[in-house]
Amino acid sequence: MKNLVKTMLIGTLSAAALAITAEDKVVFDLNFNDGFDSGVYEFGKRGSASLVDEEGRGKVLSPVAVGKKGPAGIVLRGDAAGEFTPEVFTLSFKFKYTGTPVAELKKGVYAWMYDCRYRGKGAKGGMNIRLSANTKSANMVVTIGLKDGKTYSQSFAVPAAADGKWHEVSMTIGKPKMTFTYDGKTYNRVMMGVPAPAVQRLTIGDCVGSSYSPFYGLIDDVKLTVPAAPAAAAAPAAAAPAAK
Repeated sequence: MKNLVKTMLIGTLSAAALAITAEDKVVFDLNFNDGFDSGVYEFGKRGSASLVDEEGRGKVLSPVAVGKKGPAGIVLRGDAAGEFTPEVFTLSFKFKYTGTPVAELKKGVYAWMYDCRYRGKGAKGGMNIRLSANTKSANMVVTIGLKDGKTYSQSFAVPAAADGKWHEVSMTIGKPKMTFTYDGKTYNRVMMGVPAPAVQRLTIGDCVGSSYSPFYGLIDDVKLTVPAAPAAAAAPAAAAPAAK
């Protein structure tokens, strides 16, 4: 009987260990110390985008130079990558606004930070993220194209986002819930629908095209992951021998 219990325990622990060690799949991870190469996908710069040295962080992305207009940021090379908006995923990044102080801007800050969706009535799939800030409030708006053809959009408060300091954003998206975290504060929203694959090449630090409105600041550690398949399901616990 002792051997039976021991065998069952070992099998259970083995399955648990496999589940714990299963890691999420990294779709891309841009910390910019290796340039615009994410290890899987390669990006190229647009306009005045550049990599700059930031004390304590190494290389970071500057999407646009001061006073410059037109296309900016970095854009995925090659074709659009549908897996940039899978059915379930986590996207995280850090940012620091270095543009004109909000109080000196008549219309405040309106900046695209991430876009593989574009805009307009013909927009399908993908997602985009923009920052909107004025002297009274600051919000980050996340918009996702869904498989049923509808659009899902949520606005989140991001206090002091334009204060010239580094801030951290993370969002996990997958029906039935969207979780958005800003500097440690988490918001939960009902996720209405399933994200559709991106049909536009991803742009970071600006929008895909047409009416450009880049982010005047710095961006770092842009990472997209999808959850790993449960390891325990792939490798079930060993069956216990029959009791003697």
